[in-house]
Amino acid sequence: MNREKLPEEIIARALCRHAGNPENATHMRAPLWAQYLPEARAVLKALEENGFHVLGPEKKM
Repeated sequence: MNREKLPEEIIARALCRHAGNPENATHMRAPLWAQYLPEARAVLKALEENGFHVLGPEKKM
């Protein structure tokens, strides 16, 4: 079963890949992408402070 990823996870995974790291690898029993969460949260905060809001995927009715 696939779960919806939060915007911060999507950004953290992208940052992990951008750094040349395998996002699904683990480090100290946690996914490697999780180490990029502080940077991902900083990106989201900067976007919100400048009027951009990440609401998540669109829901189809």
